Amino acid sequence: KGPASVPSSSSIGQHLTLSDVKHVERPEGDEVLIKLLEEQVRHWRKESETKERRFATMREDMEQIRQHVTDLKQGLDEQERKTTSAVAEKATMEQNNASLQYQLSEERTMKEDIQQQLTECRNEKKVLKEEVGQLEALLTNAEQALRQRRPSTRDFETGVSTTSKDSEKVLKIPSRDIQLTDKKLGRGSYGAVRVAYWRGCPVAVKMLHEVLATSQRNMDLLLQE
Repeated sequence: KGPASVPSSSSIGQHLTLSDVKHVERPEGDEVLIKLLEEQVRHWRKESETKERRFATMREDMEQIRQHVTDLKQGLDEQERKTTSAVAEKATMEQNNASLQYQLSEERTMKEDIQQQLTECRNEKKVLKEEVGQLEALLTNAEQALRQRRPSTRDFETGVSTTSKDSEKVLKIPSRDIQLTDKKLGRGSYGAVRVAYWRGCPVAVKMLHEVLATSQRNMDLLLQE
């Protein structure tokens, strides 16, 4: 048999396997096999370095993706906290709004009550004013009637008679003009003082006891008082 053809180094680096190495005839000794093996090792190392660089790039990409995911989670958490805070603030605002609405309703009710009380006070004031006017009119009429009933000096002189004793005038009023009451102002050994009315005017009347009234001397002493 003639010598076997030796494949190129590039094809050896791509297709050479361990079985191929065993079946390669070595016309030039071990040098050809060593070169083939060295070429295969360089190819493997190159592929390994390429894969390592690819893996490193993938790890960097994965780390960036992981960091991006972490940032997204933090952003979502922050957004959730903001949403929760906004919901709480909204609930607080709604509660405050409801409280303000209740206070406004209470104030409106109080205002209506005050206006009603004010209206009632005005009506009462009007009624009281009318009553005061009526009372003033009654008072004026009473004063006029009192002035008409109050005896003047002439009336006093008309209804009494006079007697003269020891150069002094003693006025005598008929008993029919005196209206006695049961009210006593005082009581003494000679008699009692009672309230009476003479022509509508209150007067004090001193009356002797019945035992003393039969004596003329006692009557004279009474007239001297």
